[in-house]
Amino acid sequence: MKHNKIYDNGKYVPQRTCMGCRQVMPKSSMIRVTLRDGVVSVCKDSNADGRGAYICKNIECITKAQNSNGLQRGLKTKVSSEIYEECRNIAGQ
Repeated sequence: MKHNKIYDNGKYVPQRTCMGCRQVMPKSSMIRVTLRDGVVSVCKDSNADGRGAYICKNIECITKAQNSNGLQRGLKTKVSSEIYEECRNIAGQ
């Protein structure tokens, strides 16, 4: 599915789909969870290598993704509850 490209002052703003609510939002307003060499981690900067999945900085959305295994589907591997807790901590800031 194609999304409308968004520009801010003539500069393209990348869009990503949340694994919890499935809404398309600007990449900068989301948390990136990566899978690299079999290790799942929460990305502090969005430039880390590896397969990535995005989730909104919203507690309800993180809970929804955990209940529906959204990050597991996006990363194609098992995601521990510690990853979801780390996302909640980031969202709560």
